[in-house]
Amino acid sequence: MIISRILVLLVPVATQVFKVDFTAGNTKCRLDNRCGFHQGTTYSWCYTDYSNNIGYCCTDSCKLPGRDFLWCPSGATYQHCGGHGTKDVLGRQCLGNHPCGTHFEEGGNGVHWCFVDLNQNWGYCCRPHYTCGYHGESYKWCYVSGYITSTEWQYCMNDE
Repeated sequence: MIISRILVLLVPVATQVFKVDFTAGNTKCRLDNRCGFHQGTTYSWCYTDYSNNIGYCCTDSCKLPGRDFLWCPSGATYQHCGGHGTKDVLGRQCLGNHPCGTHFEEGGNGVHWCFVDLNQNWGYCCRPHYTCGYHGESYKWCYVSGYITSTEWQYCMNDE
């Protein structure tokens, strides 16, 4: 009986501690300031570092095609958003706290990318909804630009 009470008390704490939120561009929020409608704003956001730089957050999936970018709702507004892949075009694993995305908060230039090591080496990622494949060619490739109308692409070998 005592053991079951302890487990019941630990479960809610554990799920809160390990929950990680990401901005619309897939930059990790600070653990002490997850996505939300902070300070009375009508849009969802979080702090991305301890200099109090912010990133806008999605309140639903990143899937709305726009003229140039994929978009997601963020409360009373919409935000550019990135995909959720976990490998770059070379098949290298993205860092666990930095999945594929446009990462505008970190100087992203409109392409999908992720850090692949702690030295901040990075790699291109395939655009969401456009996986690495032959797409009518004899080699695998995918679009990497966050701009839907862009034809910027890279050779790839991952299976995401």
